[in-house]
This record gives sequence, structure tokens and C-alpha cells, in this order.
Amino acid sequence: MLRYARRRALTSVISILGVSVIAFLLPRLAPGDPALILMSDDATDEIIEQTREFWGLNKPLYEQYYVFIVRAVQLDLGTSLVTGRSTIETVKDFFPNTIKLALVAWVWSVIVSIPLGILAALNRNKIPDIVIRLFAMLGRGMPNFWLGIMLILLFAVVWNILPAFGIGEGFFDQAKHLILPGFVLGSSFMALLVRMVRSEMLEVLNEDYVRTARAKGLANRVVIYRHALRNALIPVVTILGLEIGGLIGGSIITETVFAYPGLGRLTVQSIQGLDYPMVQTLVLIFALIYISASFIVDIIYGYLDPRIRYQ
Repeated sequence: MLRYARRRALTSVISILGVSVIAFLLPRLAPGDPALILMSDDATDEIIEQTREFWGLNKPLYEQYYVFIVRAVQLDLGTSLVTGRSTIETVKDFFPNTIKLALVAWVWSVIVSIPLGILAALNRNKIPDIVIRLFAMLGRGMPNFWLGIMLILLFAVVWNILPAFGIGEGFFDQAKHLILPGFVLGSSFMALLVRMVRSEMLEVLNEDYVRTARAKGLANRVVIYRHALRNALIPVVTILGLEIGGLIGGSIITETVFAYPGLGRLTVQSIQGLDYPMVQTLVLIFALIYISASFIVDIIYGYLDPRIRYQ
């Protein structure tokens, strides 16, 4: 198990290094000069060049990347070109909001999808199964931006029962502001989880040990929840863990639609402003969250299923 953990840790480090290269290069491949954005229209060429020199934008790419990696190891990911604040300090302001949104999306998705997946498996090819599969297909196929706009029109404009934008003040007001974006963010994950739980349950219900349990006269509820569901949920653990990182990284569109002040909206604003250091910091943070979640899930999965360690 320790050897397996070391191997997974090494691959995680390599992945992070690869992401750091992408995070460094992508903003610099975007059209436009951040020095021109920072200066007014009447700025002289000399002032613009001094701005590039001050921010290190006139150095070769390999020198900029070296400085970027050295500072990243020291947890210094630079200063925002737009606000002049430390990028880490700015992220600290927005990160809790994105965590709240992702947790709301994750919790409601799990609570809804597992019972629906079990119900669909127990009623294979019957009306409940058909309806649930159609529901999952719609949830998986609808784009987040379209679903968000439709929910805003219905619940905020037509019925005026839920807020559409912002974060709110106070616990209950913030909870109301999380309902619509949380539902939108978790809809695709919920649909995926329903289909996966249904598939795994159908496979497990045909296993010999399940038929043996039924032949012993055990109650159907005991057979389903004690014997079938426990084993069916082992592969689902992987998705449950990975999607925490996926929901945080996938919050960009949802937060933009609902004007929710989180990391996703900050990412869009930073890209539009050609804020290199902020974009690099956000890409690295999203990658670290996802890779860390993947590492933890793999370790847990390897513990639950020893066969994984030897593959």
C-alpha cells in the first residue's frame, strides 16, 4: 500500500508540473498586451516599456517561468496586474464562496441521485426506470448557462421567490442565494451519478452472492442495502471524490451566470483583464484541488479494493 501511495504521489507531482507549464503559457498566448491595458490611452512608449520591465513582462519566457516556479514553491504566486494585491490574498477572499457553492451542489446531487439510481435499477425497463433515465439524460445534456438563465426567469423574474444574483448577507439570505446556482452546478453531476449507481446496482444484483442471500430467505430490503448497495457504491466512491474538485473547477460558467463572487467569476474577470499572475494562480489552484482529490480517492479506492494496487 505504501509503494502504491508513493507511485501515485509521484504521478501527482508530475501532473502539477505539467499544469504549471500550461498555466504559465496560456495567458501569454492570449491576444493583447497587459501593459497597454494597465496604462491610459495617452501613455507614452517609455512609460509602457517601464511598466513591462516593472512586471517582468519584457524578460524571455524561460526566465519568467523560472521566477514563477521559484515563487510558487515559496507560496508567492505574484501580484495582480489589475488590483496590485497579492494573488493569494485575493483568492482567500473568494475561495470560501466557491467552496460553499460546490458543497451545496455536491450534497444535493448525492442525496437525490443514489435513491433514484437504486429505484431505476430495481425497476429495470419499467416506467420508473424510463422516467429516471430521461431525467438523467436531460440533466446531463442541458448546458449550465442555459439552465441557469431559465431558472432565473422562472424563480426570480416570474415567481420572484428566489434571488438571482450575488451572495446575500447573513446566513439565511446567503442560503437562499445558493439554491439556484447550487442546483445548476450539481445538475450534470447528479445525472452522471444516477446513471452510474443504476449501472452498478444492475451488475451487482446479478451476482451469485445476491442470489444466495435471497435464497436464504433474507428480506429484500436487507439484500438490497446490506449486500448489493455496499458493493455497488465502491466504484461510485471514485466519482464522489473527483467531482468535488470537478465542481469547484466547473463553477466558472455558473458563477458568471449568477454573478456569484467566487473563484469561477474571478477567473473570467482575470482573463478579460489579461491579469497573468491571477490567471496563473487560479489555474494552479483548480489543478491542485482536482489532483489532490484524485490522489485521495485513489488511495481510498486502493484500500477498499486491493486489486487496484497491483494493476
